[in-house]
Amino acid sequence: MNKQSSLIPVPSPLPPNLNILAVDDDEDNRFLLIHFLELLGCQPLSAQSGKETVKLATQTRLDLILLDLVLPGIDGFETLQKLKQDARSRHIPVVAVTGLVLAEDRQQIREVGFDGYLSKPYLLKDLEQVLHHHLPQVSVSASYSV
Repeated sequence: MNKQSSLIPVPSPLPPNLNILAVDDDEDNRFLLIHFLELLGCQPLSAQSGKETVKLATQTRLDLILLDLVLPGIDGFETLQKLKQDARSRHIPVVAVTGLVLAEDRQQIREVGFDGYLSKPYLLKDLEQVLHHHLPQVSVSASYSV
């Protein structure tokens, strides 16, 4: 019986104990985001509304927030505004997670102060790139196992 080796990409290591807040009102989307963050070695927290996001961000040490734009109550844009107005949370990078992919949507996301965006649907490697980009102490180095 011959065994064939195949290369399987392994996520690049991230610093331990990164607290990443995954915000999405859709349970399946939130579950997927949390699962991906766990695969990358992060300590994910989750929220399903803008109000909950602001509360967690002002009471918890967070390294990054992944914020859906379409949320019940206050949307992602208003949530970002509240986060940036509070001294306890204004330093936290906030990445929009969105299905909005038109050029004018991306422009609006940048103009209102998001640090970046992740377009839905996304792959694990897309999320990994976002984390590496917005957490500069991390160096990207592809690693593979056989």
